[in-house]
Amino acid sequence: MEKIQELVNSQKFQEAIEELTDLLESELPSPKLETLEVLNRILSLSTKRQDLQIAILRLAKFENTERYCDLILNLARLYIDLGQLSTAKQELEKLSSINNKYIKCILQGFDRMFNQRGEDIQKEDQWEQFQLLEKEEKELDYFSQDGLCSYLIPAGWFQKWRLYVKNEDPIMLDDPIMSLNVTKLRQLLNLNEDCINEETDVIPGPIDSSRLLQIKWNLLPDPTQQKQYLNYVLRNDLREGVDFVHVSGKVLKFFEKIYGAFVVKRLIVKQEEQERIIVDLIPRVVEIIILENQLEESSLQVNGFEQVQELTRKVRVIKGIGNEIRWWKFKDLQSQLDWMSMIQKGTFIKSIKGKELDIKFKIDDLNLTTQDILICEIKQGKSWQLTAETNAVQQKEQNVSQLYAKFGISNVPKALPDSRRGMTGLQNLGNTCFMNAALQCLSNTYEFTEYMVYNHFAQHLNPNNVLGPKGFLAASYAELMKSMWFANYSSVSAIDLKKVIGKFAPQFYGYGQQDSHEFLSYLLDGLHEDLNRVLNKPIVTDIEITNESDQQASEKFWINYTLRNQSRIQELMVGQYKSTLVCPICSRISKTFDPFMSLSLPIPSFSSFPFSLYFIYDDSENLPAKISLQLSTDMTGLDILKQLENLLNVSHKRMNMILIKDHQIQERVSYDKEAKWINEHNGILFVEEVESNIQNLKQNQINVDFYYVARAQKTNESDKILSFPRQVVIDRNLTSQQLYGLIYNKFRIHLTLAVKELTSKEFPLKDEFLTLPRPKSLEESIQEFLILVQNQLQPFTLRLKDQLNEKLKKEIQFNDNIILDIKGSNLSIEVIISDYLGKNAQILKLQRCKELTTNDTKSQIRKGEYDLDDCLRAFTKEEILGKGDEWYCNKCKKHVQASKKMEIYKVPQILIIHLKRFKTNRISNLGNFYFSNGTQKITSMVQFPHELNLNNFVLSKQAGDNQNYIYDLYGVDNHYGGIGGGHYTAYAFNSVLNKWIDYNDSNARTTSSNVVSEAAYLLFYRRRDSEKCQMFK
Repeated sequence: MEKIQELVNSQKFQEAIEELTDLLESELPSPKLETLEVLNRILSLSTKRQDLQIAILRLAKFENTERYCDLILNLARLYIDLGQLSTAKQELEKLSSINNKYIKCILQGFDRMFNQRGEDIQKEDQWEQFQLLEKEEKELDYFSQDGLCSYLIPAGWFQKWRLYVKNEDPIMLDDPIMSLNVTKLRQLLNLNEDCINEETDVIPGPIDSSRLLQIKWNLLPDPTQQKQYLNYVLRNDLREGVDFVHVSGKVLKFFEKIYGAFVVKRLIVKQEEQERIIVDLIPRVVEIIILENQLEESSLQVNGFEQVQELTRKVRVIKGIGNEIRWWKFKDLQSQLDWMSMIQKGTFIKSIKGKELDIKFKIDDLNLTTQDILICEIKQGKSWQLTAETNAVQQKEQNVSQLYAKFGISNVPKALPDSRRGMTGLQNLGNTCFMNAALQCLSNTYEFTEYMVYNHFAQHLNPNNVLGPKGFLAASYAELMKSMWFANYSSVSAIDLKKVIGKFAPQFYGYGQQDSHEFLSYLLDGLHEDLNRVLNKPIVTDIEITNESDQQASEKFWINYTLRNQSRIQELMVGQYKSTLVCPICSRISKTFDPFMSLSLPIPSFSSFPFSLYFIYDDSENLPAKISLQLSTDMTGLDILKQLENLLNVSHKRMNMILIKDHQIQERVSYDKEAKWINEHNGILFVEEVESNIQNLKQNQINVDFYYVARAQKTNESDKILSFPRQVVIDRNLTSQQLYGLIYNKFRIHLTLAVKELTSKEFPLKDEFLTLPRPKSLEESIQEFLILVQNQLQPFTLRLKDQLNEKLKKEIQFNDNIILDIKGSNLSIEVIISDYLGKNAQILKLQRCKELTTNDTKSQIRKGEYDLDDCLRAFTKEEILGKGDEWYCNKCKKHVQASKKMEIYKVPQILIIHLKRFKTNRISNLGNFYFSNGTQKITSMVQFPHELNLNNFVLSKQAGDNQNYIYDLYGVDNHYGGIGGGHYTAYAFNSVLNKWIDYNDSNARTTSSNVVSEAAYLLFYRRRDSEKCQMFK
């Protein structure tokens, strides 16, 4: 099963399904619940295979366990989604014999939902009433009212209701398991052949908020009416706006009377210290041991702002007693483990290494981790059972400065003989693996850790910085590092650091799952501001780059930045981007050089394919080229032109791309068209060299497509296009003779080839013509054409197509020599070939060409697997800004779809690379409610080296920078699993122990395994010329 779990976490669902099918076959007729649970976990990623899910869940055999209850609840929810409420009730009835108070609370919630009678309100009226309630809610500022309740509704139900009342079509989301082959599994379960269920009924059923809950087996429900909202524990992986939305009490009652609801609510709380209002989504679940006549392990759920005496009240109400109660907390995790071990062996230890808790203490101030257990001692008779173990030797007061005392900075500790030297785990405080993984990687950045643990930072502490956390973040971080490197604990708690971060960054308050990169970004920025040596930040003016070189411009921006920012973080970890924007109209270039603390790289999603095109030179004497390229699906038309530019030494601004079929233009291909679209679209790609391509035409220029055409010989026939269109750029106000001259210049090579095949009788000027030098100018072309006209050998006549109606055509005679005055930006012309050339029409077809190849792109790219160079190239790839994301050109005075290119100009000593694995789909809203239509995780394998050479990607090298940008990997922050849930771990190279360490929350162990995996999310690199680690030396 461990192998299968790894496949699921890596989202290799097909392999996992195959393994699970074989396992299920071997376990039938009594499969293990774990097997069914993992199968359901995969299939629940889609709503299209509900019949298969149901068949699997119905195999579950009764057990008085948490896992069995979870499977049956999932089965009942499937029936609710299908509108089969009576069947859902039957399944839930199986849980009625389970002797667990928490399960009974959930069943009561379902009973209430099923027993509500629905009112029949027209959907149009529902929408109208909802809008009125929403308006009232906004006017009352409902979610800012301390003490009111926020009600949680599944986002899926809310979206379904919206589609129903507004008659909208369902939003099609990516289905990660749509393509799974489950034929063998269906055969094993005697189901019909695989079919994808399409949801036809959009009428929403009951609001089943039970799916937002997790099963907490040992939780003691509070019977007090006003506290019953705490009897449900929310899932750890929930995301606000993605999994659920908040509604007010009136909105919930409105929905409830129509559809019925399983009610889940949370308290709106005003936090006095932070001066903010929040919905306390995840109250603290406190693990306890009740010491009465015997030991009882249980859980209580309370709000973090409440006091210890609330725990006392709960125990008294739940157990129906009035006895005195004391609460104990162990001094550390090891003391707790030792005491519990003795208890499990049957030995009761009255002396406890810990302290009795003051009942006025706030729960949050207890700094509880998920591993901490409180002892609830209920007094029996006249005496207590437990006593606190006292230390014989009291620790002496440290002689610390006023500054040290204010911020709680301890003196530099002495290393214990058995100190962990960085191989210390971090306890999970409740979904804080995202924090732990980032901290472990940063901890092993010894250049910064030395600065913190030896208190060098204290002289730079900047508590008056209005942009920083007032010095407390740096101080708490330093104390954490000291405990991780100098103490002998196998694991420590980062609760003090988390509390500081939660105070200054509300997004990290509470215990919901967060993004490790977002946390690290805030932490580094906060540490930088706390340690910023610039005490009074000057006001700096914006920089406008004119004719400066990149080196000069970079230096200007860097000086501007360092006038306000100077810290150890800035010295070690801040690099510089170069961003270039080019206006497509006036070609104005805007360059900026911005700082970065982490380099966020996109993960490509491409595969390669061979592709051929024809390149037509502006000089018709040059043979057309058939060019074979190796393209990738992430490329655009502009990328193709850039490859051709490198191959042919022709500017991409002189190239037009057109798709041609049957000699007709099917599409004009723009820069931003995807290579995949071009490859799959109708027609062959021709790239024509012109004076200026369509994207770069001047105001007085027109692009001309001209076709060689043979006149019909019979009245019932149509004129025939002989070959692909050629292109030329002309001035708007040129004369008809100039137009003839331009096209004749292109046609002359074909005329020369034809004349060679004609007799002197057919072409009387044959000898003279074949010895004429090629015209060198437009005037010479016109003169040569005039000679042919005067000798009744005019090779062609021009016929203009009407720009609005191509069926309307107008012949232009050479001798008229009129000014054409053409409107628009494109003109189509037919070049009618004279009859004496008719029998040689084949010379106009593309029969001869030279063949070329280029190897700009890798010849082989494995789908779904890339390397760091691919990500770096994707980052630096030029792109055209999309509609809605235009750039304002202050020269053209309007917003334009400029070309944008990001590059790396400076790289810091410590380089943090962020692989952008999470992609959010578009955001929808319904009134005040905003929710995402889904977030995807990109699980592609990105191969990253232990030795990273960035010399080819750093622009400063082009300006004479002699630095050698070779980096060594020393940290990897991993994310396993899906969105929202999942789990973070870290690998880091410990430079004191000279070993790689595998960090998984409280566990830290040396590892010899490969640290490169598809779970990698953040990469930490150190430039090779860095000074060696001096800790413990």
